[in-house]
Amino acid sequence: MFKAFFLATFAAILQVTDGLYFYLDNKSPRCFTETLDSHMLWAVQVWMPDLAEINDYRETDGLVDLFIDVVITELKTEQEVLKDSFESEGSVAFTASQDGGVYRVCFSRSSDKVLTDEDKLDELIRVDFDLEVEQYFEDKKINRDTVVQREHVTDLNEKLKRLKDDIDRINNAFDVEKENEGVIRQMAESNQGRILWLSVIQIAVLCVIGAWEVYYLKNFFISKKIDE
Repeated sequence: MFKAFFLATFAAILQVTDGLYFYLDNKSPRCFTETLDSHMLWAVQVWMPDLAEINDYRETDGLVDLFIDVVITELKTEQEVLKDSFESEGSVAFTASQDGGVYRVCFSRSSDKVLTDEDKLDELIRVDFDLEVEQYFEDKKINRDTVVQREHVTDLNEKLKRLKDDIDRINNAFDVEKENEGVIRQMAESNQGRILWLSVIQIAVLCVIGAWEVYYLKNFFISKKIDE
C-alpha cells in the first residue's frame, strides 16, 4: 500500500515539475520503478552539472574519472535490459515487451572512491533527471521492424562522412582549378600586353622604313633630274 502511494505521489510530482534531482552518494544506488504497458516507451534523461568539474579535481588527486551509470531492469525476471554511463548529460530510452511489466531504473556511481580533501566535493553528486513514459509504438502505429537500429545509424554516419570527404575533395579540386585559371588569365593578360607593345614597335619600324624610302626615292629622282 505504501509502495503504491509512493509511486502515485512520485508520478504526480513528475507531471507538475519541470526537473527533479537527487544527491547520489558512493554507498548505494538510487532507484525508481515504473509500470509499463505493452510496447510503452520509457525515456530517461540525466544531467550532472558539477561532475565534469569534480572529475578535474579527481584527476589532480590521482583518481579515475567518475561516471553515472544508468541501468534499467525488468523486475519480474531481474533481467538487465539497458545500461549506459554518462559524465555530464545523456539519455536512454527503450520499449517494454509485448506483455509489459514493472521496470526499475537505477542510478549509481562508477567508482566508490572519493576525494581525500576536507571539502569532499564528490561525496554527494547532484543528478538532475527526467522520466517520460509514452504509448509509442501502439498509438503512433510505428512498425518495430522498420525502426532505425543503432547499426543502421552507424552505417548512415559513415556514409555521410564519406560523402563529406568527397565534397571536400571536389571543393579542393575546384579551388585548384580556380587558382590555375587565375594563373592562365594572368599569363594571357601579360602576353596580350607584350603583343600590343610588339605591334607598336612594328608600326614604328614600318613608319621609319617608309619615311626612309620616301627620302631615298626623292633624292634619287632629284639626282636623276640634275643629271639630265
